[in-house]
Amino acid sequence: MLVVSMSLLLLLVLSASPTQNAALRRAQQEASVLKFRQAAATLELIKNAEALTHDEVLLYFELQARAAASLGKQDDARAWFERLLELAPDFTLQGRASPRLTGPLFEARATVERQGALSLKMVPNESLGLIESVSLSLTGPVERVRNLRVSITTNQPRREVTLTREQLATPLVIKARSVEVAVVVEDARRWQLATSSHRFEATPVVMAVAPPVPPRLSPTELPASDARVVEPARSHGLRTTGHVALGLGAAAMATGIGFFALGTSATDQFQAAVAAQMNGVLPLTNAQARQLDTNVAIGRTGATFAWLGAGVLVVTGVVLWLLDGLPGPGS
Repeated sequence: MLVVSMSLLLLLVLSASPTQNAALRRAQQEASVLKFRQAAATLELIKNAEALTHDEVLLYFELQARAAASLGKQDDARAWFERLLELAPDFTLQGRASPRLTGPLFEARATVERQGALSLKMVPNESLGLIESVSLSLTGPVERVRNLRVSITTNQPRREVTLTREQLATPLVIKARSVEVAVVVEDARRWQLATSSHRFEATPVVMAVAPPVPPRLSPTELPASDARVVEPARSHGLRTTGHVALGLGAAAMATGIGFFALGTSATDQFQAAVAAQMNGVLPLTNAQARQLDTNVAIGRTGATFAWLGAGVLVVTGVVLWLLDGLPGPGS
């Protein structure tokens, strides 16, 4: 009964990742009914295939890891999970999973968090109301990257460019007010390791016009009403709002530290369990391993959002403080 329920659960999880590759589809079906030895043999037929999409690459690595773990090949399972997490660092197992599967995943996650996942960054370079160029950069395991296929869309016909890693040092020339850049990162087999698309809009240039200079009056020409100018009292509503924003930013920062501590604690607990394992068996129940994995994901995601929110609030508070110090109209 347990085998049947686990088979149904795995079928639901794997069926959520459709693929157009026939061999990968067959391996997915074999794994869903727990035929991992047959799935491993089918996956061997795919390793030299060309032009897998990004989703198919992720599914291939996940199936390889599941098959290796189920066949008792813990080192292979950890290596496949590392390949998967390098491309999808937020990956988590869906449904119930045995320690044979969660153990290699935890070890692989610790390795990837230490070494870094594959990341693509695009930075526009503006000048005089135009996107002059876009700089591309890669970090993480860049040795797996063969080339980048770039699609550039402006008000002109779409342009396709293929770059090697060495050519990333030269920015892409754009010279347009608006541009959409789509990038596909591929390995030697044209497997899509990463995809990204961004639209950039140049900041409009506003030409400042100097105000007219009023004629200067001599002391004898000054009106009597200007002999004494009483400046109205100013309120400090912006400064008060800035104080509130800074306080909320500090609270968000503290919340992020709490989430970070939660994720770090979960990682430390698992690493301690790995160090204490005997005969390849972790001293953790399935529920404990699943909870640790959940805590790691919650800690990382919560800390990221909390610290982003803190940064926005602190910047807002500082801007409001500075605006409050500017002279008012007529001063």
